[in-house]
Amino acid sequence: MGGATLGQQLFQDPWYRTLDALAWPRRGNGPHRLRHSFAVGLIEDGASPAEVKAALNHSAITVTLSEYGDHWDNDDPRLRNRVNARFARLDG
Repeated sequence: MGGATLGQQLFQDPWYRTLDALAWPRRGNGPHRLRHSFAVGLIEDGASPAEVKAALNHSAITVTLSEYGDHWDNDDPRLRNRVNARFARLDG
């Protein structure tokens, strides 16, 4: 049984033909790049790690955070406010 797999026939081959037609390099522009761009776009639009996990159908939140954790804003004022409120309750 030779020939292309169903995935190649339905997606990969048309994808690479499109890249070739646009004169874009194949290297670094594989089909998985769409998934990555989608995830980063969700994060930029304010999606939580749990929402991105669900959208990408990751098996565990650790997979999502391992791959995309550095894309979340580390200076989120909502988080800072939550932390400050938590410490304020501890002081009281």
